Amino acid sequence: MHWLPQRNKLDSDQNDACDACLSAILAPSPGDPLGASLGIPSRASALAPVRWVQGSAGTGKTVVLVHALREAKRRAPNLSMVFVTYTHALKALVADGLDDDTRRSVHVMTAHEFKNTGRNCSVLFVDEVQDLKPDMISDLRRRCSKMVIGGDPIQTIYDESASPEDISRIVSAQPIVLDIMYRLTRNLLAIAASIHPAARLQDARLSRLRNVDVMLGQAETLEQEADWVWRRAREGAQLGSPTAILLPTHKEIRNFLRRVAQLEGLDDAPFVKMKEYDEKNAVLAAAGLPLQYLGNGHGDLEDSNRRKMVYLMTYHSAKGLDFEQVYLPCLTPKLSIHYKDPDLASRLLYVAVTRAREGLFLTRTGPGLHPLVAQIPDALFSPVAIGAEEDEESDDDVYF
Repeated sequence: MHWLPQRNKLDSDQNDACDACLSAILAPSPGDPLGASLGIPSRASALAPVRWVQGSAGTGKTVVLVHALREAKRRAPNLSMVFVTYTHALKALVADGLDDDTRRSVHVMTAHEFKNTGRNCSVLFVDEVQDLKPDMISDLRRRCSKMVIGGDPIQTIYDESASPEDISRIVSAQPIVLDIMYRLTRNLLAIAASIHPAARLQDARLSRLRNVDVMLGQAETLEQEADWVWRRAREGAQLGSPTAILLPTHKEIRNFLRRVAQLEGLDDAPFVKMKEYDEKNAVLAAAGLPLQYLGNGHGDLEDSNRRKMVYLMTYHSAKGLDFEQVYLPCLTPKLSIHYKDPDLASRLLYVAVTRAREGLFLTRTGPGLHPLVAQIPDALFSPVAIGAEEDEESDDDVYF
C-alpha cells in the first residue's frame, strides 16, 4: 500500500514539524547524555521535552512521525528506537512506510506489545496517543529517554482513554499543530462536521479544492446491498491502492462475510464463528476472492502491493489508515455503532467517513437512515437506488 509521500513532497508546516521532532530527539538529554545514547532512562533524562504532533484527520501526523523516525535513525543509528501504535492495522501501515534498513533496526509494535516486552529504549514514537489510557502513557514515558507523540483528541474512540489534560500532565508535551487537511475534500469535510460538530472543522484549511461525489445508496434487501457494496469495492480496488468496507462491530463483519460467501457460492459455515478470522481469510484466499478481514493481527496490508485487494475492517481498526474508496454499509436506524455512548458513536462514524480520500459510499437496506447520517444535509449526497441501476443497465442491452 503506497501511502508515504517523499520528504520533499511535504508542506512547510509538515517539514517544520519533522525538524522540531528531530531537534528534540537528537539534543542531549539534560544531565544524562550517556544514558540517552545507551537507551537507559533516568530521572534527569525523563525531563527531556516531548513533542506532540497534533492535527485533524488527514493533516499528516503519522507521515511526520515516520519521516522523523527515518531521519533520526539515519543521523543517529546507534540510538535504540521503537514506534508504537494502538492498533495492529496501523502498526502494519507504519512498517510498510519504512525502508528495509530502518525496518530491520527499529521495532514497530502495538503499545500493549511494547509494554509486555519490559524493555526500555532511547526514543519512543507513539501514534494515536489519545486512544491510550493514562496509566499506559505513564508506563511508556518511564521506558524512554526521549518521546515523540502524535494524535488528535477529537478522534478518541475508546472508553477510559486519556484526556488532552491527562496527556499534557503526564508527558509535559510541547504541541506542534498541523492544520492543512490533505485527505478530505470540501464535501467530505462537511459530512464529517455534520456527524461530529465537536470536531470544530469549520475553520480547517484544505489543500484540495475539488470535490468528489459521496453516494448514499438504498437497497431493498440485505443481499442486494451486500452484492452492490462487494461488487463495487472489488471493481474499485487497484494494485497498491486497496478499497475498504468498514462496519462498526464484529457481529456486522460476520454477517457481511456470510452474505458475500453466499453470493459467491461458498460454504458459509466458516463465517459463523465470531472471531476466527484467520480461517475466514484462508477460505476467501482459497476461493480466489480478493477480500480479507484486516485488524487485531489478522490480514496483511502488504498483500495489496501484490494484488488488488478489498479490506473488511471495523471502524476501530481503520483508525489511522486511509483508502481511495471507502464503503460504509448497513447504516439503518437499528445499527449499533456504540452500545452505550452517543458521543463515542459520533466519534466512531466521524473516524469512518474520514478514512476516504476520493470516494465515500454510504448504504442501507430500506428507507430509514441511522440518526447520525440522517442529520447530514441531503445536498451533500448523490442518491443511488441500488438495484434500479442494474435494471437500467440490462434494459440497455434489449433491442426491438
